[in-house]
Amino acid sequence: MRKFSNRKALILVIITLLVNVFSVVTPFAFAQGETAYPTLKITLVNPSTNPARLMWGEVIQNNLKAVGIECDRVIWDWDTIYDRILECPTELVGKTYEQGGFDALFVGYAISLEMDLRPLFKGGAAYYPPTGQNYYIYNNSQLNALLDQAMETPEFEERLPIQWEIQRILYEEQPSCIISYFTECVAFDPALKHIDEGYWYPAFPYPEMWSGLETCIVSQTGPVLELHPLVTTSYYDLAAYGVVFSGLNRKVNMVEATMEPMVAESWTVADDKKTWTVKLRDDVFWHDGTKVTADDVVFTYQSVLNPSVACPAYGDYSTIFGSNDSIRKIDDYTVVFALPKPYALFAEVILDDAILPKHILEKIPPEQWRTDPFNTGVGGGPVGCGPYKYAGYDEATRTFKFTKNNNYFKKAELEGKGLFTIKDYWVTFIEGFDPALAALKNGEVDYLDSQYHCEAHLAEFEEAWSKTVLYSSNGYQELGFQMQHPVWGTGVETPLGESNPSRAAEAARYLRQAVSHCIPRYQIVGEILQGIGTPGSVHSFPGQAERREDLPPYSFNLTRAKELIQMAGYSYQPPPPSFLEQYGIYLVFGVGLIIAVAGTYFLTKKPK
Repeated sequence: MRKFSNRKALILVIITLLVNVFSVVTPFAFAQGETAYPTLKITLVNPSTNPARLMWGEVIQNNLKAVGIECDRVIWDWDTIYDRILECPTELVGKTYEQGGFDALFVGYAISLEMDLRPLFKGGAAYYPPTGQNYYIYNNSQLNALLDQAMETPEFEERLPIQWEIQRILYEEQPSCIISYFTECVAFDPALKHIDEGYWYPAFPYPEMWSGLETCIVSQTGPVLELHPLVTTSYYDLAAYGVVFSGLNRKVNMVEATMEPMVAESWTVADDKKTWTVKLRDDVFWHDGTKVTADDVVFTYQSVLNPSVACPAYGDYSTIFGSNDSIRKIDDYTVVFALPKPYALFAEVILDDAILPKHILEKIPPEQWRTDPFNTGVGGGPVGCGPYKYAGYDEATRTFKFTKNNNYFKKAELEGKGLFTIKDYWVTFIEGFDPALAALKNGEVDYLDSQYHCEAHLAEFEEAWSKTVLYSSNGYQELGFQMQHPVWGTGVETPLGESNPSRAAEAARYLRQAVSHCIPRYQIVGEILQGIGTPGSVHSFPGQAERREDLPPYSFNLTRAKELIQMAGYSYQPPPPSFLEQYGIYLVFGVGLIIAVAGTYFLTKKPK
């Protein structure tokens, strides 16, 4: 029995060796059919804060590799993204990743209900960072003209076909590939009331409209970086500075979606559709007790037009207002905006801007606004006329604190309705869903913002300590290209672009379309987002009035992606064979033969 057992064991060893040799060597030996484009490279920038975005970033990276593109992916915090992309200095505008800029960026946009794509896609230096929001440095003369035409057309029915043509061009050109539209979700302490009445972006944050708690702590996936509304476009910053300041008007909520007066008492437009008259309330005070007047309103909008401020809205506002002369004080409570041309969304987009205190900021050089305590919150803080006053920053917990403004001009009205019960409003940063969920469960925070993607974890929330609200997001997630990149943007360094410069832009368009075909949108929505969302197609979210519905999502088709890459002039080139690829098959049979002979010898040898 012992001798038989030894033989059996030896047979098992031989079989195991053969299996292992084949499993290791065979993939190399039969890799001759794999191909690549050795000169086609891209680096994807993935923000660190959104877990779902990190997951699909990896999926898309692997698909780009599968079609032969050399694709790297870096994960950056928002500080780095702002420094190198969103608020980069002029010298980095249009630079590739290797030059200190970027190639392509995963990012999400929370946008207004009304469609105005001009700030994001109109070309020209004023629209590029740091004074504009055209982060991709896209410049298309046909599109530029249409973007202006749309915003200069006040009547919706006349504007609609222009907006549809804008969407068609962006769909074909793919300066950014729309990945998905979210059905977003916020989770909160069940003691917190009225969240489900439409108080989400862009009707956010409105904690004075909530009730049920005296202290409310909002947790976000991204950090608050700046508190001055003229120098930031960050969704995360809005949760903090949004309670400090008030605009001339604002959206009532996302259910009614109409505008209500705030600092303004009323606004009217003349028959020429260019001249707007705004009457102000006379009972609004800054947090330091100074009265808000027309001087503050004029100062605010003229500050946007000051290039030294480097406001991200500078480019578009320069187009809308023309010059400081178009903003005039009539008396202490009347301001007239005399625009050079009509702007279709003036009441909805312009009048809800945060009004700034002239008596404080005029003493600070505009070049120092970003580093001043008014913006950083360190050694001071912002002063507004909104429902909450700045109360400080806790560095240990990364929490910005705000306290109720008992001199708020709507205090009596709100308290009469049983609202405005929250005395202390805090905004904190917890990166990652699991620790944020634990914080909500343990009562350490009261509200989880939408970027945690709670909709993918609904089963983990229990009624005893949480409540959730699902709603359609006003925005989209995308992968955007640096459109001055010589390969992915202008195409001048593609094979087709080099052989025929007149077709360079065409070649780059093929490559961006190829990337779009590498995005498995239905898989992302179905698996990563748990079916809660919609595959992306055009630069307009579902339900937006101007949305074009006849352009479907780009199909997930790696074969088509390879065809488009070849149309840009690239040809498959097999990588040089390695030693194992050249001789692996011989090693397989050689090692196998040796093992087989040795095994036969030991199995047939008689024991002494």
